[in-house]
Amino acid sequence: MKSSIDENTRQDQLLFQKLNVLADSAFQDMGVLPARESLFSILHWLASYHNLFTEPCFRCHRRLQFDSPYYKFLPPMVRTWVRNKVDYMEPDREMPQAYTTAGMAYHMLCFVGATKVAAKINQ
Repeated sequence: MKSSIDENTRQDQLLFQKLNVLADSAFQDMGVLPARESLFSILHWLASYHNLFTEPCFRCHRRLQFDSPYYKFLPPMVRTWVRNKVDYMEPDREMPQAYTTAGMAYHMLCFVGATKVAAKINQ
């Protein structure tokens, strides 16, 4: 019984370790935006993790995917964010498409695959 608890604790630590790496990258990317947009993007991105263990991946529609022998199975940990300055702070305007697609959940492998497909389409 104790080894099962230890294994679960280790899996939780690995999950949040990987999430920390994603957060570091996201915060660096969002930090180049003007302060107001940066803060709004960071808060929206953080809030998108409220359903980390229940939201299926946008691409494969699964809740868990094998990541690697080290991390094993992980939920969709990648969340999208607005990568350029979008004027979504004006109260009279509707939110643009870029904002409404922010916060979508992906597994890392699905996200990499989706961005490769999008790059080919945009060429």
